[in-house]
Amino acid sequence: MTSEELFQEAYAAHHKQEEFASARSLYEAIIATYPDSKEAQYARVQLENLEQDATRSQQRQASYEKQLEEREGRQLRSRRRSLSRGFGWSGR
Repeated sequence: MTSEELFQEAYAAHHKQEEFASARSLYEAIIATYPDSKEAQYARVQLENLEQDATRSQQRQASYEKQLEEREGRQLRSRRRSLSRGFGWSGR
């Protein structure tokens, strides 16, 4: 398989099939097998893109989880206030 064919396969795995682990392996294979090719240069850029995407995804997940925790905390405080009013308990 030529460097160009391998890059096309890696690019398809990355962008069309969203098989990121497979794409990463293919990009790394291009760099290892054809280190001086233009496809190896492209593969390095795509590896950086994969890393940046993974970092952004982790940040979004952490933000989402924090928002859920905050929402659950507000709901619990609201329930506690409702219960304390209903039963004459201060709960503070």
